[in-house]
Amino acid sequence: MSGLRLCSGYTAQSPYFIKKISVNVYTMEELCFYLQNNFTLVDEGILNENLFEWLERELKLPRLAGMLRQNVSGGASYRKLAGMILEYSRYCTREQIRGLMSQAEEKERLPGSQLLKTVGDRMLENRRYEKAIREYRNILSMRQRDSQSAEFLAQVYHNMGIAYAQLFLYDQAAKCFAAAYDKGKDPDSRELYEAAVQLGGEPVAGFMELEDADPEDQRRMSERLEQLAKDAANDETVRRFQKIRAYKEEGRMEEYQSALSEFLEDLKKECSRYIRT
Repeated sequence: MSGLRLCSGYTAQSPYFIKKISVNVYTMEELCFYLQNNFTLVDEGILNENLFEWLERELKLPRLAGMLRQNVSGGASYRKLAGMILEYSRYCTREQIRGLMSQAEEKERLPGSQLLKTVGDRMLENRRYEKAIREYRNILSMRQRDSQSAEFLAQVYHNMGIAYAQLFLYDQAAKCFAAAYDKGKDPDSRELYEAAVQLGGEPVAGFMELEDADPEDQRRMSERLEQLAKDAANDETVRRFQKIRAYKEEGRMEEYQSALSEFLEDLKKECSRYIRT
């Protein structure tokens, strides 16, 4: 990123809690990182008097807090307030802020279901899997669902499957990947369905069997299943999971928590490449 990042050097004793993604921020740089990467989603849930008091009290930024209050009184939009914070801290240049504004305006013109998917995808990327699932389910329950394209619904089901898989809910994940493949015919959805079933998910009744797929899909899925079989017998992932389970059974909870956190982070990185936007 071009431009200086001259953020406040203070680290808060009491963090500011961003409810939308259930995250605590302790520094100006962390706050700016959130604002820049979630610019479309900023609202009164984060840009409110609680934030202004936190900036003044914890980060020793009374001038910025005063500027924000003054602009709120003048009817400034939440995006303008977010832009003020990014510019004041020199985290973003004015040109970058204008770009964020333009992107946000473009997304505002999207149908409601696509806006919800943007929120869900952001929750998924931030490992807020339950919240992501809630947004995807909201899309599927919308009245205009029949007018949504098969490709769009396939992406929703696919990403919801990833969220379920990250929670080790492989039955639900398999159902989502099957629905995604049925609507979009994305080979990755089919492969992830097979993976979810191999990891313990219940096969979906009526879903096409491997021999019903076209030859190229058969080849890809056969290779995937062969790899899964090898994984089950000798893969480092399986050994790691068994080791983590042993830590818990032996009551070594500190080692268990540390190993589990690292394991889940690696799984997140592996699954992130499958997210459909």
